[in-house]
Amino acid sequence: MWIIKDTRGILLLFCVWLLLLAGDFVVCRYVIYAWFSIETDKDDESFSGLHTFGAWLFYSYHILLGLIITAHLKAVFSDPGSIPPGAVVPPHQSATARSCKICMDQWKPPRAHHCKTCKRCIFRMDHHCPWINNCVGLNNQKFFILFLVYVTMYTICTLLLLILGITFWSQQKVKVVHLTAVISSLVIAVLCAFFIFFVSDFLSEQMESIKTNSTLVETYQYATGPSQSFHENVSQVFGFIRTPIDYWKWILPIGSGVVPNLCEQVTYSQGMDGGEKENINQEVGIAGDDDEGQMPQSNKLLYNLQQQQQEIQRRHSQRSKNSRSHLSTQSDDNLSCWTDENKLSGSEIGIRKRDGKMTADPS
Repeated sequence: MWIIKDTRGILLLFCVWLLLLAGDFVVCRYVIYAWFSIETDKDDESFSGLHTFGAWLFYSYHILLGLIITAHLKAVFSDPGSIPPGAVVPPHQSATARSCKICMDQWKPPRAHHCKTCKRCIFRMDHHCPWINNCVGLNNQKFFILFLVYVTMYTICTLLLLILGITFWSQQKVKVVHLTAVISSLVIAVLCAFFIFFVSDFLSEQMESIKTNSTLVETYQYATGPSQSFHENVSQVFGFIRTPIDYWKWILPIGSGVVPNLCEQVTYSQGMDGGEKENINQEVGIAGDDDEGQMPQSNKLLYNLQQQQQEIQRRHSQRSKNSRSHLSTQSDDNLSCWTDENKLSGSEIGIRKRDGKMTADPS
């Protein structure tokens, strides 16, 4: 399980859950159960159930809440795309490979960046989000986007239900005002309106990053990934489509099954000076210089030595195989020749090995 020990991030996690539960309590207590319940006793505030429409609202609202919590937890506890220790540089990139000095000269793929909070190099790192206490990378970007979509839908539904509750209250002949209900509903309505705009801005950035095949970090660095269609960009985040039913997986908080291609190249449209790089690093939360250059010579030599050892082992294995095959074929040919020349039956032939050669003598 992937856990980031960051105090601010952990506090914001609890804030997210607290706000979700507060909104759920206000809507259920002062809207759904207040207007759609089947009362057992008019003098008793307890309810035995809901009318059909109220039950439909209740279950639909909580299914959406469950999707939010599931997507959020997966975004929090999923590895966003950390570069595994000891990752081997592909042969075609050994000459221009970068290394991360903070990660003890480990290979740093072209689209990887080192996160100051996660303390790891993350492939296709978008940014470090304190609301999920994790980086947003290729492996959990789907969960993060779905979390934003679900929250937007949840806040809109909450506002609509609060308006529905006010509408029902205004139609009552005797209007009883409960101060607690008014204050709590007003607070939740203001928070919902705020989060609609707040989350929508993040969501638009994520859609733009998918459209251009770039991350937030790469956008600040005037960089983009390989040029490809919008459908291919979406598939790299939400999962590749093999059958029509796979489209349903795009809207559910389940793994995309996409295997990261660490060799993906990035193209820079313009350069940056040192001061601009430092400001960008502080803003998006990355550490180290993304232009740290080629890998140290010692790493390259070690990689080349490993390749040479593998080639020697492969050749030795091939020679041994060929040698055994040759000896077996030669022995079979000699035995067949000796049998034909002497015209002896199996019981009359004595075969023995002498000085590395096969001979046949009558017994």
